[in-house]
Amino acid sequence: MYKFDPHMKDANDLKSTFISGKKYLEDLMGDLKPKSNKLTSQSFLVVGPRGSGKSHFMKMMYYSIKENEILRENYIPIIFSEDLYVTSMYHFLRDGILRIFNEINDSKIFGEKDDTYQQLKKLEKGFKEINKPLVRTSKSEQLIERSDQQKKFFVIIREIYKITNCKIVFIVENLQDLLGTKFAAEDLKTLRAFLIESSSPLLLIGSAVTLFDKVQKYGEPFYNFFKIRRLDGLTDDEVFELLRNECLIRNKNNPDNCINLDDRIEKSKSQIKLYNIMTNGSPRLILFLYDLILENENLGVTNILSQITELTPYFKSEMDSLSGTKQMILSTLCTGNPAQTVSEISSHLNEPVGIVNENIKRLVDDGMIRVLEMEPNKEIKKSEKFYIVSDYYFRIWFQVRQATCREDGIRWISELAVLIFSENDLKEKIDNSNEEFKPLYEKALLLKQDEFHNKNLLALINNNDRHNDITDEISKLFDEENWEEVIVKTSNELELKNHDSAFVLYFGRACAYSYIGKYKESEKDFMELIALEPDDSDTLAKLLIELSTVYCKMGRYSIAIETITKAIDINKNDVNAFVRLVDIYFKSKDYERCIVACDEAIKLGRNDGYIYMIIALCYFSLEKYEDSIKCCEKILKDKKYECRFHTIIGINYRELKEYNKSLIYLKKALGLSPSLSGQKSIYKGIISNLIALKEYEEAVLYGEEAVKKQCADESIYFGIGTSYKKLKNFDKSYYYLNLYISCKEKYSAKDIRVLNTIKNMATNIFNEKDAVATLINASSTLNEKIEAITNLISLNKFNGIEIIFASILEELKVLKPQEELKQLYFYFLGETILRLNNQSPEKDFLICSRYFLDILSLLYSDENKTNEKIMEFIICYASSNEKEKINSEGLKKIFNQWEEIHGTSIPEIIIALFDALENPKSRIAQVWSADPLFNKVLKMLTK
Repeated sequence: MYKFDPHMKDANDLKSTFISGKKYLEDLMGDLKPKSNKLTSQSFLVVGPRGSGKSHFMKMMYYSIKENEILRENYIPIIFSEDLYVTSMYHFLRDGILRIFNEINDSKIFGEKDDTYQQLKKLEKGFKEINKPLVRTSKSEQLIERSDQQKKFFVIIREIYKITNCKIVFIVENLQDLLGTKFAAEDLKTLRAFLIESSSPLLLIGSAVTLFDKVQKYGEPFYNFFKIRRLDGLTDDEVFELLRNECLIRNKNNPDNCINLDDRIEKSKSQIKLYNIMTNGSPRLILFLYDLILENENLGVTNILSQITELTPYFKSEMDSLSGTKQMILSTLCTGNPAQTVSEISSHLNEPVGIVNENIKRLVDDGMIRVLEMEPNKEIKKSEKFYIVSDYYFRIWFQVRQATCREDGIRWISELAVLIFSENDLKEKIDNSNEEFKPLYEKALLLKQDEFHNKNLLALINNNDRHNDITDEISKLFDEENWEEVIVKTSNELELKNHDSAFVLYFGRACAYSYIGKYKESEKDFMELIALEPDDSDTLAKLLIELSTVYCKMGRYSIAIETITKAIDINKNDVNAFVRLVDIYFKSKDYERCIVACDEAIKLGRNDGYIYMIIALCYFSLEKYEDSIKCCEKILKDKKYECRFHTIIGINYRELKEYNKSLIYLKKALGLSPSLSGQKSIYKGIISNLIALKEYEEAVLYGEEAVKKQCADESIYFGIGTSYKKLKNFDKSYYYLNLYISCKEKYSAKDIRVLNTIKNMATNIFNEKDAVATLINASSTLNEKIEAITNLISLNKFNGIEIIFASILEELKVLKPQEELKQLYFYFLGETILRLNNQSPEKDFLICSRYFLDILSLLYSDENKTNEKIMEFIICYASSNEKEKINSEGLKKIFNQWEEIHGTSIPEIIIALFDALENPKSRIAQVWSADPLFNKVLKMLTK
């Protein structure tokens, strides 16, 4: 782990990999800058667990002060090593002054001929005369002499400040050790008094693992003294940025390696996201991944677990620093249930409750453990407190160090998360709006916003006559939609305090932040602009309009409406403000108010197709279908929106069950060159209308046409399959309904009904005698045998199948045809779920599930991949039972079969999962919810 030590990297490499705390560093730099020609007297404390990036942050603080033109003229930064071996205030000040003179000499801040330099050299000589070894005297005399020297050290620091006119900034790591144990109580009071005196020459920027008594406890010298910031763990995007930047640093002279490693990072995205959850986003632990990716083409959970022992020095140092009782408490929380009460821990350790409770309080203060919030019920008393290990990855490390770690379910936990990340990550961001309308209004709104932003940016630039070169550059970048470069350029200019163009710089950066989704940063910049109190009320109104858009994108609709209302109060004739109000109301689904806002926009002259389209969609959402139709008819000739209006009229008539009229408009829309997404919506509407009219042959024709145009989706496949079933063309119905099922990534109640439909058609499609004849025919191919065996299972003919399938299995083991195996995998997955849902005879679902597991073992030789697919089966099964109770007993039988095949026991987490499916509020379910991966899966299975 220590090869990732920030102290071993140069300034440029540190900057490239500085991710955690970047925003706070910017804020802190702003706090240090002179205000009204005065320097701040505020000291700062950065708090975060080991590995969270505190050392990196402190080094960046040091370099940032030295490299900033304004700060380096006002401060002399002094950085102390992470392991500062001093035992008293005397040694700390002595060490600090030595570092000050070294910093001044090394950086050559002052020329040798300068008067300032000569004064400092004279002061340094005086310090050397004071800094002499103590003459051997009695202990009391030594203390008196050291106290006298310590007072002179404070005087020397004041003199340095007086000569240089620069404050000294002591950048100190592990402040909890320095202030907590090494300084005497009187020395702490002296230091605080020195730091808060008028025009104090010294600032303290420290880091600590957690808040400690000396800064947190009332009555202590440094209580409420520091401005505190907690370092958050890295997000997924920040993790990928860190790994890629580390790659660039290590392969400066070998770009081909960068490309190769970047590809490996991309392939291992889901596993990296899993690792990030387990490490709570710790930068130091994330960098541990780099060498794993370097050695492995595709990172897997096994790679991570097999090399986890490399973390032993890192975590063992944490354990070794604790007392024996604290170690035993952590051991209990790591090896037992994830969350435990004091009494449970006490009982396990056979230690008095009082001793355990006192040590737990200290572990909480140290940040090693924390309280888990649990919902009281019949099983859980309101007064009960459950404690968990703060660092989840520490728990994993501890378990891996135990001999039975794999049997205890670590890999199962990991694979559960791998599955979720790989299949559901993007789905969490899907909008709740109806897919038929989504492409219609979002694209139009986005285009409108783009146009509006650019228009207002240029207007502000022209109206305020700012710095021409800068504004021209920003305008060009806006035309190119190069938002990242806009942010870099404006930030650099603002850093230089370019007041002449500050207004435009803030506005440009705010808009750019909004475009790339950094809404909090955008909000902050717009608030800065509003605080500048522009004289032009029109400009203030425009700023409020833009700020309301940011709030709308954040989903903060109430404050968005409040903000845009202020803009309207300034200028009641600003049509753009009303259009923005329309967008906010529509986005927040407040359709009644949205229509009123549209009417106001129309009165002010905005009566184009966009406004009428929004009104029509509002009426549709309010189920006022006739009003929606009338609205569209008013402006049906608008060429830009003609296709959309015909589509909206068509879907309105469909809701009114006037299917023939609906068809007229939808077919007209189809001939008006709609987009691909528009075609899908139109084809869906046409096919559903034709099915409602029982015009199945025509429905099939339009469905096949959509397939040829490659604009078919699962709902169109469903419509074609349903139509063919009505036409009793079961072969084609079977084909398209299977296509529909193959598009699904998880099963819903509707999908189960489709599976049942497919199964019910089996008697019309398949023939038992033909299937048996194929199986006993020596010349039958493997594919023919597979098709015959699946036909018999679909017909619920299980007699003799096991013997026949055993021979097929032997052929599959030899040939291992991937496509055939995949088809069998999906077939038996569906059959097992179907039979579990239908509470089929035990023999049925056990045979199908056994084949499912057998095929898995052939399809995937990697045990981790097999486990992943088993978890996929559980999730598919759970997803198909949103309104029904899961057959947990059936699942348990299947896992018992898996146990027999693989010879391993079912991990405790799976047992807990079964219990949680029955009762999510049970004690064991809530205890295991302390495990973030288990909790994520449980929420998915029970939502």
